[in-house]
Amino acid sequence: MDDADSRTVARWFDLGHRLGVRLSAALEMAEALTVAYGEPHRHYHTLSHIEACLGVLEQVPLGDTERAEAELAVWFHDVVYEVTASENEARSAALATAWLAEQGLDTPEVAPTIEMTAGHALPDGASLVMRAVHDVDLAILGAPVVEYDAYAGAIRREYGHLDDDVYRLGRQDVLQRLAASNALYSLPMFRTTLEPRARANLARELAHLA
Repeated sequence: MDDADSRTVARWFDLGHRLGVRLSAALEMAEALTVAYGEPHRHYHTLSHIEACLGVLEQVPLGDTERAEAELAVWFHDVVYEVTASENEARSAALATAWLAEQGLDTPEVAPTIEMTAGHALPDGASLVMRAVHDVDLAILGAPVVEYDAYAGAIRREYGHLDDDVYRLGRQDVLQRLAASNALYSLPMFRTTLEPRARANLARELAHLA
């Protein structure tokens, strides 16, 4: 584990401490999370992605309970990630639910928030926790060009088993659905700071894929 990943895992122990999780349980899950996010087929959905999401989440004004649930959802939302599977988010939510129940924690927002990330579509009346996690998970879309292109390249490597034409059609579908949304971000702060650049990045990648 490099220094950056060590700092990210330290965030996990801080969260566990705030929630009163036993150190042994926090340590066991830290090891499981590190193994999961370090799987060799991952190039974007790694601990670096978790660190980036948590960093953006710090900008969102949240109460203590909301922040803890949002952080938990971030930590678990990609813990199961198999590029050929369609139930990753459901399995991630189930894993989180089981572990949180073992710790005696009442965190009703976590599982539905994780499941929402499957399609990045917020339900009507979405909670602040769900809206915050939705936005931080998509924050990469509004990154500077160099960072966005690195993200796009990492996603392509995760789907390295697909030939270029198949990948192009699938990626176009994902990007077009995002571009067609009325608003990429739910929170006004991110609509102001990230949306214009995200729209430009999506248009640029779609032009490249055409």
